[in-house]
Amino acid sequence: MKTIRLNKKGIWFLMSAIILLVLAAILLIYTLDFSDNKKEVYTEQIVETESTMQVRDAETAGSVNRAYGQETLEDSSYDTGPEIKNEAAKTGETIKVPAAVAEAEESSGTKYIQPDISILKSMAEEYISNIDGTYGLYYMDIANNVEFGINHMEEFTAASTVKVPMNLYLFTKMYEGELDPEKKLVYTKKDYEEGTGILYREEFGNEYTIRELCRLSIEVSDNVATNILLRMMTRTALKEYMRELGGTVVVDGRNVSCPKDMALYLKHVYNFYFEGGEYGEELISYLENSIFNERIPKLLPDDVKVAHKIGNLTQIYHDIGIIFAKNPYILSIMSKDVLMEDSFKAIQELSKMVYDFTNDIEKPENQ
Repeated sequence: MKTIRLNKKGIWFLMSAIILLVLAAILLIYTLDFSDNKKEVYTEQIVETESTMQVRDAETAGSVNRAYGQETLEDSSYDTGPEIKNEAAKTGETIKVPAAVAEAEESSGTKYIQPDISILKSMAEEYISNIDGTYGLYYMDIANNVEFGINHMEEFTAASTVKVPMNLYLFTKMYEGELDPEKKLVYTKKDYEEGTGILYREEFGNEYTIRELCRLSIEVSDNVATNILLRMMTRTALKEYMRELGGTVVVDGRNVSCPKDMALYLKHVYNFYFEGGEYGEELISYLENSIFNERIPKLLPDDVKVAHKIGNLTQIYHDIGIIFAKNPYILSIMSKDVLMEDSFKAIQELSKMVYDFTNDIEKPENQ
């Protein structure tokens, strides 16, 4: 057998070829990752948390019917107090707040004072400036119509937070009598998507009601359920609806948004909760029953109900929610170029900061 010997020129050529192949592979990987974050992604990636373990437990326990056949939702029909006519509201709309505020004032001899939100904004700005990555935040005081934002118009990949306006659209159609929640839709190959949820393990051809698909798209952020619903309603209709609600960071062909727009969609959800009858209560109950509670609700008191929706993609983690505290508010936090553990901690601590500041606002009337 002859031994192949390479001269210096041959060695140089071989090394150059190897280097070019490595560079080409790196470029290909980068391009795929970049395009995945830029395309219109409505689905959720699995994040290893206690919540996703619950989903896997449900999957291994059997079929969807066995795992989710019984209703376990808590009663979310809040007792509402007096209507407050907010003269400062741009829309001039009437806003309701939970009766707990009025009852607490009457029984304890205290009244709730609107804090100086500029202080809270400064606190949040300082916190965000000292952590890695890009964060956007928007806060709305529901009763007093006071709000502020930090990087609130920054464009973020919306990930599964887009399921909030999607479901609001569908539930509004149900309330208006234009959509039958018990209508069944077929699961096809085009709807298949791994990630969060449970339907991707089910058989093609299975049928699910619109109501069940809506529930799964929120509670377990089911990607297949979302794809089935979007196929029915079309992405074009969703984008038009988001613009009708007042969304400004809405781009055809890309699933993007910003913290302010997401807070605005939640404000419409809050209003629909009072105006949409049983459909408004049903939508809120699904948002409250999300299994992903390691962000906004994590450090809040257990008795504070949070109706919220998370979003995940590579180095992108969001949580947007309505916090039914004694001084109810909306909080939208979006992040990018972050590590999962760091972003979870940041969202938790920002949420706790906002809650502590805006709900520690009572003083005796005689002082």
